[in-house]
Amino acid sequence: MKKLPLYFALAVLGACANPTTSEDDTNKGNGTQQDLAGGSQADRGSTSATNVTGAVGERMTDAPGGFDERPAEDPNAPGAAVTPDANFVNSALADGTFEIQMSQRLIADKADGDLRRFAEQMVKDHTAVGDELRTLAKKQGMNVSDRLNREQTGILGRAEKRTGKELRDLYTTSTVKGHQTAVALFRTAAQSAERPDLKAFAAKTLPTLEMHLRMAQDLKAGRPMMKM
Repeated sequence: MKKLPLYFALAVLGACANPTTSEDDTNKGNGTQQDLAGGSQADRGSTSATNVTGAVGERMTDAPGGFDERPAEDPNAPGAAVTPDANFVNSALADGTFEIQMSQRLIADKADGDLRRFAEQMVKDHTAVGDELRTLAKKQGMNVSDRLNREQTGILGRAEKRTGKELRDLYTTSTVKGHQTAVALFRTAAQSAERPDLKAFAAKTLPTLEMHLRMAQDLKAGRPMMKM
């Protein structure tokens, strides 16, 4: 048997001393590349969670200090738990604002007769009710909003595009429904509002709203409107 050349034997020994890179080493290398590219997966997940918490838990506003510090009774505050009294005030103000804006739209369309007199009365009465309620809520330290709901906003949008009989039909239908809602709202508050002043206000205002409802029903049915 021939002896292997010396240089060949040395080459074989060198290969045995430097084995092929293991799978673990390869993974470690890949992991390092990932970290350089944008941090490890765990780190990226932690950063994302922090960003979400900041966006939801710390709502930025234009107020001094940068964060929303409005009381929870404000329905626009993030995560606000609206109390029944605050819900009554905000709903009543929104309903009143809706009636005023719809009535102003009808007046601008040059409605006449009983319908015009009714619309003018709605502007006058609901403005007075809204002013009194805002003053009362302010004394109670309540933050209030008269923001319309989606349905009210949609009806006002349609009213802007209608004139004549189409507008009058939309107005009488919406004011009947709106006053039915308002009467139920004030009746509940007159019985169960937590603040005595709000309870008394609701009880005092309820008869006026009930009269509005009867007048609106007369107009919608084509009957002569009852006098206030």
